[in-house]
Amino acid sequence: MVNIFSLSCRSSVPASLLMMTAIFLPAVTYAEGVTLHRQAAIAPDIAAFPRPEGNTPALQRINKALEKADARVLSAAKGCKGNATEDSLTKADGWSRKISVTMNGPTYLSYFVSDFASCGGAHPDYGFFPLVYSLETGSPVNWVRVLPASLIGKASLDSAEDGTQLGVVQSAALMKLYRASYPRQGNADLDADAVKECLASVLTDEVPFMLWPDAKQHALMIQPSGLPHVVAACAVGVPLTTDILQKNGVSSAFLSVLEQARP
Repeated sequence: MVNIFSLSCRSSVPASLLMMTAIFLPAVTYAEGVTLHRQAAIAPDIAAFPRPEGNTPALQRINKALEKADARVLSAAKGCKGNATEDSLTKADGWSRKISVTMNGPTYLSYFVSDFASCGGAHPDYGFFPLVYSLETGSPVNWVRVLPASLIGKASLDSAEDGTQLGVVQSAALMKLYRASYPRQGNADLDADAVKECLASVLTDEVPFMLWPDAKQHALMIQPSGLPHVVAACAVGVPLTTDILQKNGVSSAFLSVLEQARP
């Protein structure tokens, strides 16, 4: 580490200015992303989180969080098998997980998890959730600090199928943007009548959203969280493009990050 006080003895630059330079150096943004190492599957059909390479405190913090996430789903999968009765078990019973990296720099490292859990009940459960980390701090992203107050109504925690705690946002403004794009985002589980029903009775202002950046679309994805099983198909991921975000007061700094986003 450079000793700025010893430098001041040999330089015409005031020590106070050198101190300010040391304090206000821009944070590492990882413009080129980080090297990710694929891991062996935790168990058959259960993917592990790819780990970022590096020894910075931030990357170490992310790796510790990912280790805990892998351990958490393994525990949930064991419990799933334990909860299923012998009569209800089929070859399809159990837990499976797929993980994709939706953004790898600058600034953010984002994963999206797709879970399938069949634990002997009447119906299997499908779970989807993002984990988004700051490459500068190693902490999960707090969207309240990223998005303008006009887009943030209420922030709270939700739980994924394996017990992962998720930061979600309940916002009438986000729901308005979501509903405006929703009819164009139908999937195989939603026909025209189902879309109308979702919009009419399910997608209300009380529904919270998961958020994550998507490098391929250079957009912020939003998707309802915690919908009951019977209407879970209504939860379709919708991209908010940089144009939409800009019109709604999102900072130029975040828009720039999305525009430069790497998959």
